[in-house]
Amino acid sequence: MMYSITRSQKSSMEKNQLTDLINLQNVRGIGPRKIRNLVSALGHPSNIFQQSREMLCSVEGVDLKSAEKILSYADFDYGPQ
Repeated sequence: MMYSITRSQKSSMEKNQLTDLINLQNVRGIGPRKIRNLVSALGHPSNIFQQSREMLCSVEGVDLKSAEKILSYADFDYGPQ
């Protein structure tokens, strides 16, 4: 059976990707190099927020303090949409 993604589902997925990327960029101490390393190692930005501290620490340049900061932004809300 083949499944297709509707335009509205795709738009919603893109919005979530953008929100996750913005959340990641707002983490103090996480710059472009760490973001690039995280996305390269873990794929989609939302995957990053679903990882354990230990998994995040396995990425080059990410220490425990950085991992905890990243995870604290997982559910950051920008207010009414």
